[in-house]
Amino acid sequence: MNSEVIKFVAGGGKTTLSEKILKEQGNGLYLAFTNSVVEEISNKGYLSRTIDSLFTSFIIPKFTSFIPIIASGSKVKHIDTTILPNHLKGIANIKIDKDGNIYNKSKKLNININTYNENLHNMTSKDNIGFLKYIFSKDELRLTHCLLYTSPSPRD
Repeated sequence: MNSEVIKFVAGGGKTTLSEKILKEQGNGLYLAFTNSVVEEISNKGYLSRTIDSLFTSFIIPKFTSFIPIIASGSKVKHIDTTILPNHLKGIANIKIDKDGNIYNKSKKLNININTYNENLHNMTSKDNIGFLKYIFSKDELRLTHCLLYTSPSPRD
């Protein structure tokens, strides 16, 4: 399997070169940062995704059944925290470290990714459990930019 990483400035010919490579190879996956480029490549008959959509649509769902806090059969959705109603803005403070511990800002919560979804939803509201119930709902996993790309550096 061949792969190419093409780095040029805006207007430098990335899409044109990519189309040429895809045509020569006969197939492939084109990853882009913007929906407009994905749409342009897709309209020409090639498989194209944004990097975010590749993760939320294909990669992350393959692992959700191994994480108890995620309800079985959950759909994966990306949430833009900048457009949330005020009462949900606090979900941007929720972080998960590499060991599966869950934090609200730097405070480690008494819950982690090995907590079963049903148990989470039976808990009474404390430690911002409401935010966790929103993120790990009974039918949807709502990922924020913070959960997808960062982990906290808590101070104990």
